[in-house]
Amino acid sequence: MGTADEPASGPATEPWWDNDPELQEIIRRSTEQLQREIEACAPLPGPQGDPVVENLSPTAGLPQLTHIREELDRLQTRYEKAVLTARNAGLSWAQIGTALGVSK
Repeated sequence: MGTADEPASGPATEPWWDNDPELQEIIRRSTEQLQREIEACAPLPGPQGDPVVENLSPTAGLPQLTHIREELDRLQTRYEKAVLTARNAGLSWAQIGTALGVSK
């Protein structure tokens, strides 16, 4: 006589759950759901590192500083062009200063 886990004819070669269709379907659906959730939480495009490791590295902020410096240079150029455009349009320095929130 067999036990509950093995048939009366002899020991089972595989556990019953290996080929159970209901369990296979549950595994398939769970795997699909997990994949959807992973994709929904995908990191933003661009370089990203581990924030803890970045904070520990003495050079961690250098790429960010370089990027910000380049952005600052571009903004400074735009600022200067906007001021020159305003002057060429006939605005006074006082009017430009007021628009910029700068006093004399």
